[in-house]
Amino acid sequence: MATKGEDGLYDYQRATVDGIDFYFKQDVIINTLAEALEDSVRLMEAMGQSVHRPTLNKARAALALARGEK
Repeated sequence: MATKGEDGLYDYQRATVDGIDFYFKQDVIINTLAEALEDSVRLMEAMGQSVHRPTLNKARAALALARGEK
């Protein structure tokens, strides 16, 4: 369940695990995903693996949209 912030957007996401409620701020989740994506790309390139750029660009664009960027 998410809660609405002052601007009407959902600020927090709640997850219940074994009866314990955890609340996650959505922008923190989005930023963590973006950092993980970039870390994965650096790791793959360091290991000599190729990165499929069109897919990477789509993932970056999706994260930018989730942040409210254009």
